[in-house]
Amino acid sequence: MFFSAAWSATQRTVASRPLAQRLPVPAYRAVRSQKAPWLVNVADLATYLDECREQAMRDWQKMNE
Repeated sequence: MFFSAAWSATQRTVASRPLAQRLPVPAYRAVRSQKAPWLVNVADLATYLDECREQAMRDWQKMNE
């Protein structure tokens, strides 16, 4: 599961995070149903991942100066 790997959490914990809006990007359901999967906007996710990469690069550069 992508979220488990990306945010180091169990599947149960990850399942509760969208409801509480505790993910690093906004999550929503496309239809009003508790059984509908939670979705995230791919552009929001890409922006978040780019920011993580940039921070990792800054950290790496500081360690390797």
